[in-house]
Amino acid sequence: MKASSKGLVPLFLAVLLVGELSAQDFVRIDGRVLERVSDRPIPGATVMVRGGEGEVLAGTFSAPDGTFHLRIPVGTFRAAADELQLIAERIGYDETLVALPTSFEGIQPFDLRLEPRPLVLAGLEAAADPRCGSTDPAAANLIYGLWTDARVALRAAVVAGDEGLVRFRTRVWTRTLNDRGQLLRVAHNEEGEALRHPFHTLLPRELAEEGYVREGEEGWVFHAPDANVLLSESFADTHCFSLERGGLLRNRGMVGLAFEPLPGHSHIDIRGVLWMDERSGELRRIEYDYVRDGEALEPRARGEIELRALPDGPWIVERWWIRTPVGGVVDDRGRMLRYHYRERGGEVIEILGAMRS
Repeated sequence: MKASSKGLVPLFLAVLLVGELSAQDFVRIDGRVLERVSDRPIPGATVMVRGGEGEVLAGTFSAPDGTFHLRIPVGTFRAAADELQLIAERIGYDETLVALPTSFEGIQPFDLRLEPRPLVLAGLEAAADPRCGSTDPAAANLIYGLWTDARVALRAAVVAGDEGLVRFRTRVWTRTLNDRGQLLRVAHNEEGEALRHPFHTLLPRELAEEGYVREGEEGWVFHAPDANVLLSESFADTHCFSLERGGLLRNRGMVGLAFEPLPGHSHIDIRGVLWMDERSGELRRIEYDYVRDGEALEPRARGEIELRALPDGPWIVERWWIRTPVGGVVDDRGRMLRYHYRERGGEVIEILGAMRS
């Protein structure tokens, strides 16, 4: 499944050089994000400059009055000036994009106007074929809407992390559990400040081609999906999507976008659910486990990622953990357990500040 752009539209943008070329190394891009027709400023929209290969070169979030400010290295601008696009998106709106001018000299006024897109999650009952066969048109439209809003949240988290726009205090841990999920010991528990992404994984293409579990020097190594992986074309091209209702108490009031590997996928892959608030369309939590040939690799090998939208637009990973099996271990009473599990995770315990580029 791939999200598609809405094409080029006339917008408002101010592009100017920061100082003289001989003294500065950045092109500054200023503008506003507005709601189409009403001209109401849209705060908290993700604004990005995208290159010809789809890579995000710079990003920020619109202020309460809809204004935004971006900077791009002069060399980057010159090298790809005829391919650069300015994009604005927010949950509940269709994406808008414009081709940047090939020259940064002078001021060229445009506006980024977003078209509201109705939320249609409440009362969702349709189901799509989980084998990626024929899909009911109504279900396909709902899946596309869910996937579009989930991608907006994930991209906002990537932009906030890449640009270091949010400063927060985190707690990270490593602990050992027995085969019943009971805590045996805490091996690591540490607090600290962070600006960037909470964890890193392999490149999306590597995971798609070689799988999420590899054999390492000390046993099997399990890799978790991050926002970049979930946003990648390789992930969308190798997974089926369907709709899922929240049955558990923790999922009440949410609708799920379930994903699983395409049939016949030979590597160990992941399946899971992106849980979204049915009223706001905001992505709340991602659950996943590991599968091979459609079957769970190990019942307790799984992970979760919880996301949170901050008031001024950025998204952060608020809490995450991954639990993986390890060989036999002796507990505190000297009993040998058949399996034990290592859980690594982290959480944001305090937001220290949000910055704008």
